[in-house]
Amino acid sequence: MSPQDAIPTRAHLIGFSLVELMIVLVIIAVLASIAIPGFQDQVARSHVMGGLSELRALTTAYEDFSLRGVETFDLNDLGLEESGTTAATTRCELSLAVPDPETGDGSLSCLLQGSPRINGFELRLNREGSQGRWVCYSDLPERFRPTGCLSNGN
Repeated sequence: MSPQDAIPTRAHLIGFSLVELMIVLVIIAVLASIAIPGFQDQVARSHVMGGLSELRALTTAYEDFSLRGVETFDLNDLGLEESGTTAATTRCELSLAVPDPETGDGSLSCLLQGSPRINGFELRLNREGSQGRWVCYSDLPERFRPTGCLSNGN
């Protein structure tokens, strides 16, 4: 065996150099830093829509009690397993304000939980008894607020 046979030639080298691997890792890190915040925003939006869905599911029973003139009812009467005017689900802490006997105005609200981007924000459906419609209000930042939901309807 000659001394030249012991030195590997370019044809014998197979694989990636450390520099090439580092470049690939940097590219992956840059792509992840761009994609992860967008993904987290989508997760937060889905939690908001889940909370709104929970509220909307209660409006039919609420409307029924209100139109029949029932002055006292709780979340258990609306279909939840917990009784009282507050209940917790995986997406929200729900609360209920029974309709005013004279005006029919009342509300259902959801204190959001789940994604850290929306924890503690409120979604509220106000029943405008004189018009017989539900209006959505929220203190969420605009990018998370559902379409048609008004800001800070206190």
